[in-house]
Amino acid sequence: MGGGMGGGMGGMGGGMGGMGGGMGGMMGGMGGGLGFGAGAFGMMEQQQPLSRAIGQVGDRVGQFEEGPNYGPVLEPFLIRAVRAHVRLNPLVHPIAETGGQPYLKWNMLFPSNQCQRSDDPVHLSWAKGRGEPATFPRITFIRLVSEAFPWVINITASNRAIGVTCGDLIDYVSRDMYNLTSQAEFEALQSAKKRSTTEAYRHNRSRANGVPGGQLNPGMLRLDWLGLDTMFGGVRENDRLVRRVCGDVLPCTFELVCVRRYPMTAEEIRNQELMQRNLSRESDRSARRSHRPTVESVRDEDESGTADEDDEDESE
Repeated sequence: MGGGMGGGMGGMGGGMGGMGGGMGGMMGGMGGGLGFGAGAFGMMEQQQPLSRAIGQVGDRVGQFEEGPNYGPVLEPFLIRAVRAHVRLNPLVHPIAETGGQPYLKWNMLFPSNQCQRSDDPVHLSWAKGRGEPATFPRITFIRLVSEAFPWVINITASNRAIGVTCGDLIDYVSRDMYNLTSQAEFEALQSAKKRSTTEAYRHNRSRANGVPGGQLNPGMLRLDWLGLDTMFGGVRENDRLVRRVCGDVLPCTFELVCVRRYPMTAEEIRNQELMQRNLSRESDRSARRSHRPTVESVRDEDESGTADEDDEDESE
């Protein structure tokens, strides 16, 4: 019996030894797979460039999805540091020669709520795609320059968790166009440009079709510098222009293309009038909602008066 037990214990010991060897081999294999070995640390040192990693994430969810949590939102200095190539949302591109791609139609003399998407009904203001990021990867800041004017338009994301959206871009351009021009800026113009800007100023405040007329500020606005090139022609890369205006090729800096405005057809005039009526009605409804009676404050006499009325009701 003693021999049998000894043999049995010896067998168990051998079995445990085998299990130990098996576990050791298993852990060694797991260690290699989980990246605990020297080879894995060597791989970690050769990380992919940030721009490439961002591209792989974007390919799975769509590069221009609306909302947060679809990839990082980068600062311009980081874009330059990692040499990431920033791509613009096709919705804000210049009109494609081949056609088929939706684009934005907007006379920049008018507010941004009169911007339209090419595949929407003609009487509707642009809504679809306003919340899409304007670039991939997403960025917190965009700078625009143009052949049509000498200044720079700086665009900051209204929501840093999302980055600059297509709506941010259009709204900032509109806001900038309605800024007043300084006397020094105007005096710095050459004579020919002064004449054309003055002519545009008068025409933009006239009763002609396709201009705001008396709605505009009586002072000279930046939009008056556009002359006849008042149509939004999209945003594109133009390193030559960026270097000329900014002194260097700066990250997240693009050209705003301004396109010639041609006389409107009778149908275009009707469509614009219809859209303006729709926007006016919506504005009136919003104003009525905001003017509903509200309780602004409660005075002591109001409280005492209410208490007296309650006492009278109880006595009855």
